[in-house]
Amino acid sequence: MAKFKIGDKVRIVSDTYADGSPYKGSESQTVIGKVVTIEGYDGKYYKVQIEGISYTYDLSERDLVFAEKTLDNLEVGDIIADLNGDEREVVAVGPAYIATIDKYDGSDDLDSHEIEKLKGYKWTVKQDIEQKEVTLEEIAKKFNVPVAQLRIKE
Repeated sequence: MAKFKIGDKVRIVSDTYADGSPYKGSESQTVIGKVVTIEGYDGKYYKVQIEGISYTYDLSERDLVFAEKTLDNLEVGDIIADLNGDEREVVAVGPAYIATIDKYDGSDDLDSHEIEKLKGYKWTVKQDIEQKEVTLEEIAKKFNVPVAQLRIKE
């Protein structure tokens, strides 16, 4: 069963073929990080057209992730939240149902949820947040203080 469907928006996360050679367009642009639409699937590779590059790429599942998490493309480990901010971790995914555990109480009590009902109750999927690394020097410069005066709190 294919992970992605024709029309899904995906992000390219790998920029190499199985042999290690890089994906490159005719203009020698790297394709990693680009958001594209699935145009076809031959049972092994997904076909995508990358804007500005005159080439159709054949990509495997390892090369792609969903561009945005939704209740329609949940994976184990995703976090869903209701309108009150209550969060649950997805531990199993089926075609119409998911199983979750409370993210914070540490219990292993499973709850089963019908995906269509979650949509009706306006549950959302927390998006992966890209972390940014900064140095102490960068922080000190931003706040116009010497590094020695910085105190970092959790």
